[in-house]
Amino acid sequence: MLDEAALNMVSIHLRGCMGTWWDAKESKIKTWKQFEEAFMVRYASAEMKDTWWAEISNKRQGADESMEDVAHYLEELYDLVKKTNEAHKIHHFLKVIHREIAYDIKQKQTPRTLEEVVDLARHLETVKAKYGKVTIDVGQVLEKMSVVSHSSMITPLESTSGVIGDQSVLSVMSELVKEMKSLKINMARPAIKCFVCGKEGHKKFQCPEFQHKAGKERGW
Repeated sequence: MLDEAALNMVSIHLRGCMGTWWDAKESKIKTWKQFEEAFMVRYASAEMKDTWWAEISNKRQGADESMEDVAHYLEELYDLVKKTNEAHKIHHFLKVIHREIAYDIKQKQTPRTLEEVVDLARHLETVKAKYGKVTIDVGQVLEKMSVVSHSSMITPLESTSGVIGDQSVLSVMSELVKEMKSLKINMARPAIKCFVCGKEGHKKFQCPEFQHKAGKERGW
């Protein structure tokens, strides 16, 4: 069910050259994993991966971007380059965000995961917005978090723009990965089940049996 919904989503998103490629491949691909592998083989050349790494390396937090915005942007790129090392993710995130906040975090001990760093950065961002500067003791926020050292990073090569036909490989794959995650979350939620008739898909007050019974009691 998940794979079927995901592949239907692919058909909607791919246009132009990518759409033509998908038309030829669609009948042979049955799962999201098969699609992802075929798509990456076809479009994610070494040059494209260099481009995505360049996106990660060159990204800087904009004036209108929140910490959450930056984290989501980087996570989409990490999915594309298959980056899973938390220390490297933290290194890049601190390089991207506003210097004052990154500096305050670096002066103390770094949390173990990117999620913890983002939570801390978001807190510092809120304090800065309220008081005009960071005024809290970062050490107090981090005292219960484990320490992790940063590993040295390899600077990615500058390369092509990654635009195929009328679509960017980066934008397409990022959007698909984002929607796939959302799809997984939605499908993981338990189905609504009516406790009157026991059937899925509706609640008590939407239940035909309940409405019929209530109508009879009211003399409808």
